[in-house]
Amino acid sequence: MKGLTGELVKLGFCAHHTGVSVWVLTQQLSSIAKPFRKNVAATVLFYTPSAMTTKVLFEGYAGELAQGDLKQLIARLKERKFSHLVFSLRYPFGCLLRGGD
Repeated sequence: MKGLTGELVKLGFCAHHTGVSVWVLTQQLSSIAKPFRKNVAATVLFYTPSAMTTKVLFEGYAGELAQGDLKQLIARLKERKFSHLVFSLRYPFGCLLRGGD
């Protein structure tokens, strides 16, 4: 993936203009090129024990969030298998927590 970073960014930008969605699944946010990350429409977060990844995602996509709210969201992600947060980065903006089945 690292060697194809330029191609992934190119695909993301070109596909968007033709109405094609590009999905990227990764365990490390830093493995996705920054220009691509900055232009995504949504990010889905499942629970991760990596405090660094969680911190980067919340700082980058959740805006100003009180420490207590952050801890509560992370606890809710841990509660149920496949629970996830969806960060909508296009209008309407927002964050939605969904539980797993």
